[in-house]
Amino acid sequence: MIRTEDEYRVGLRRLEESKQAITNTRAALLEQGLDAAMIDMLLASMRALQRDVQEEVDAYGRARAFDFGPVPFAGLGRLLIGLRIARHMTVSDLADALDTDKGNVSRDEKSDYRGITRERIERILAALNVELMVTPAPKEASGVQRGIGRTRRQLWYSIRLRGR
Repeated sequence: MIRTEDEYRVGLRRLEESKQAITNTRAALLEQGLDAAMIDMLLASMRALQRDVQEEVDAYGRARAFDFGPVPFAGLGRLLIGLRIARHMTVSDLADALDTDKGNVSRDEKSDYRGITRERIERILAALNVELMVTPAPKEASGVQRGIGRTRRQLWYSIRLRGR
């Protein structure tokens, strides 16, 4: 996940480099006389890596624009990072607002806030001036339990944000 403007710029550069590398590799493979199907197969992993970088760059861009859709509860950590980005705050800025060390915030973000307490979430949201609204919503998931095929309902959360 891209967490800083510097990482974002690196991501953009990597995208351009990967596009050029794919173009150059394709041309070289064509020169060797390979057919289109073989070339596509050989370039598949390069394209997959390019898609991954594109998704990260796009996600960072959406966060900067405060463009958040529904988020599964397991994605709360990444949402908090995205909210910091949306507020144009650095890790140091958030640490100052929370009256804590930059290293603490950095560690929390690197682990996607795994194991964070409700109280800490509330402090972060207050520092970001964002209200988090959690709405339970049913999610249909087909699952097999010990050989018995059946559909069971699982709970997931739609998270809505208020604050700009």
